[in-house]
Amino acid sequence: MSDDPEQEFLADGITEQIITGLSKMPYMFVIARNSSFTYKGKPVKIQQVAEELGVQYVLEGSVQQSDNRIRVTAQLIDALSGRHVWSERYDRVLEDIFEVQDEIMMNIMRAMEVSVAGLGINIGVKLIFF
Repeated sequence: MSDDPEQEFLADGITEQIITGLSKMPYMFVIARNSSFTYKGKPVKIQQVAEELGVQYVLEGSVQQSDNRIRVTAQLIDALSGRHVWSERYDRVLEDIFEVQDEIMMNIMRAMEVSVAGLGINIGVKLIFF
């Protein structure tokens, strides 16, 4: 959401942490960073991403920063129906970037694990942070 390289660095770091964390979950199929970053900064429809990457679910989000505050939003979308499965917003004070990245990644993993546990299928997740 910004041309500021520092904010882009922050968003990329959070995205990489989420990809790494989710890829450790045994029942999730997570698209690699290089594949997901091809959509970075491009207006693209969720259905197109899902079709091109062969996934049903897409995790998208945004990162905003103001002074020492950060806001990260994340939403899991069923690309076939366009329905939101889960979404959350995280507001944090940005004192230690790695601590914030880890905290947000763990919260997203926990929330998604609960949300997807009842689906009973392997889930492909595509991460897009704008």
